[in-house]
Amino acid sequence: MIKTTKKYFTLMVMGIICGNLANAALLAGYNNDALTNPATSAPVTTTGAGVSNSAITQGPGVASVSGWPDGIGTRDNTSTTLAASIGNDDYFTLTIAPTGGNEIDFTDFFVLTTTANSTGAGGNLALFSSASGFAAANVLDTYTLDASGSVALKTFSTDLSGTTALQNITSTVEFRLYYYNLSNVGSRMQFGNAYSTDGLNDIAVSGLVSPIPEPSSLILVAVALVGTVSYRRR
Repeated sequence: MIKTTKKYFTLMVMGIICGNLANAALLAGYNNDALTNPATSAPVTTTGAGVSNSAITQGPGVASVSGWPDGIGTRDNTSTTLAASIGNDDYFTLTIAPTGGNEIDFTDFFVLTTTANSTGAGGNLALFSSASGFAAANVLDTYTLDASGSVALKTFSTDLSGTTALQNITSTVEFRLYYYNLSNVGSRMQFGNAYSTDGLNDIAVSGLVSPIPEPSSLILVAVALVGTVSYRRR
């Protein structure tokens, strides 16, 4: 009888917990192949189940890139440090929100960039979120852009699964990418593969979407755990 009850409680715990698990999936994808220059926004092209997304838009300090198709970007940025970029509002932004009683655990942020100048553009990007804050000390990751040639591609990926502020999200989160430290005047940077329609996402955000646990479910889990521990002591 004791073994049967222990098995029942264990199965109850597993059933309740597994019912709230989800697999990591694409929450927002931005394929900028169809954009024409100078683009000031980039619409979301893939929206995951259980979320809503905004377009990518520019901060007030961004100067749009000209002469490049297939992306949204900037040129002639004068912010040489991250602090200056934050102060000058030199950023690109997008938002993601759970819908329908769901919550989000963010797992990954992916970026594809193109940089160009006759001597290589270089520069840096810094990733922030509203959940963790937009002060310099709250940076989630920093990317060093390619400065090796006249047109250079580079991809970046940030693991967000260990960022506590981006787990169990029940409201809108804004992500910002601040751009700074251009190597010289005339340098350009964009999100997207310039001059090429590759059919791939230029920015992609992934995560786990699951229903917000109801209080009754949490009580059942607690009861089941207490019961399991109690019978193990016998």
